[in-house]
Amino acid sequence: MCNIILAVLLSLFAKNPTVKVLYRTVDMKPHYIEYSKDRKLTWSDFKETKRRYVQVAVTSSQISYNVTNDNNEMVVNVSCVFDKKNSTVVRGFQTDYILNHEQRHFDITYLYTAKLIKTLKNAKHLTMEEVDDIYNNIYEEWTAYQAQYDAESGNATITNRQAAWDKKIDEQLQQATF
Repeated sequence: MCNIILAVLLSLFAKNPTVKVLYRTVDMKPHYIEYSKDRKLTWSDFKETKRRYVQVAVTSSQISYNVTNDNNEMVVNVSCVFDKKNSTVVRGFQTDYILNHEQRHFDITYLYTAKLIKTLKNAKHLTMEEVDDIYNNIYEEWTAYQAQYDAESGNATITNRQAAWDKKIDEQLQQATF
């Protein structure tokens, strides 16, 4: 009898007839800022530090999701947040130019959040494992793109390359839909 109940429960999560994907932050912690095209980062969003690493500023942003099953409908909530608690700037380096570079990291996170949402929405039926696989693939692309951005812009030290990336990211933001 227990095996039958378990089999029924597992089948509910195995293949869902419908999937709903939403852009919203469910677990909004006080130190998170949800991405908005209308709200740009400010230096007050970063923790000041005296310690200098390779970079003079670090943006901690994340793409996250959670999944619920509501009346045999899989609901995937996807969010893009900036983590104030883990984003830092070395005291004395708070320039508009560096802030722009850090904002672009957050913008890139949003671009890959949009890609995740679009990919999930285009799938008609998903299992939890498939959602995880899609997320993991996009996560790898996102981190590689962030690394490429830093490498090609020299962590904002190569001004003409930073300007080219600014233009590229702006164009991608205009195209980003879900």
